[in-house]
Amino acid sequence: MSSVHTLSSLSKPLPAAPSSPAPAPATQPRLHLYPITTDHASSVFKDIQAGPHRTVMPSFSNPYEERQYRKEHLALVFRALHRQGLGEGVAGHCSTRDPVEPNTFWVNPQGRSFARMRVSDLVRVNEDGEVVEGDRPVDASATSIHAPIYKARGRGYGQVGGSESGVEAVVHVHGPHSKAFSALGRQLDRINQDVCAFDGTTVLVPFGGVVVDSLEGQRIGSHLKPDTKVALLQNHGALCLGRLSIDEAAWWQISYEMCCRAQLLVDAASHRSSGPAGVDLPQGVIRVGDEECEGTKQELGTAEMGWFSMGPYIEDEIWESKGDHLL
Repeated sequence: MSSVHTLSSLSKPLPAAPSSPAPAPATQPRLHLYPITTDHASSVFKDIQAGPHRTVMPSFSNPYEERQYRKEHLALVFRALHRQGLGEGVAGHCSTRDPVEPNTFWVNPQGRSFARMRVSDLVRVNEDGEVVEGDRPVDASATSIHAPIYKARGRGYGQVGGSESGVEAVVHVHGPHSKAFSALGRQLDRINQDVCAFDGTTVLVPFGGVVVDSLEGQRIGSHLKPDTKVALLQNHGALCLGRLSIDEAAWWQISYEMCCRAQLLVDAASHRSSGPAGVDLPQGVIRVGDEECEGTKQELGTAEMGWFSMGPYIEDEIWESKGDHLL
């Protein structure tokens, strides 16, 4: 029998509608990644947001609750960095200070895929570089770099006993564009608004070989300034610091990587040869002015804005993970 429908068969009357409409599906409350408030004065974002609500920073009832939050976000940061193409073999390490025992920090085990990182994978290390919790090996570069920085800088911004120069998180990966740019021996030029967030807060650190002991970590730390966001390790890559959170440090890494990419594109398009930042820019390349740069830095370069900017990436990984990162 033919499967072709005739016009008459398609013209048959439709079945009668049900006497009462089917109930609408229950509306589920929407999860807000960011805490919100109607008290505008309590929000550091009050001037950049509109409407009755404002984003506020998260608060915690006790240090153990904050520990869980930090570990969850650290696991999500690894997944986000992988999605950005910033995972490379067994290289790279990210950490966040432990709020329960602040002289220790949580870091990834060596060899664990960034894309599969879970809370249970994380290893706790003290400021002497010794593993105090966890049953996986840790990259010696991680303990050699992170431990001296945490020990020397102390608690970060907004913490009890903390300071503007303190550190709460460290991110180091081998991004392709920051790694390429690190070979040029110069700072980024002020060629777009995003790079303004790093103006005056990036230091160059000469290459000293593979980091395997605390002396090399201390040498790197000696180049850091109180307001350093990024240490560009020459012939190596970027090391990013968070004064407030792992989210902030991760955002500086992602944003700096994108700024390096933009710089390399502009250099190629303008046929620029290597030289100090801001000196003899090729004809046609427009540099952001000093006043405009400082104003932009005040908007985009705060620790809170770093935390906030990482939010969409964290949200993506929560969705993609389906809870796997919590295991």
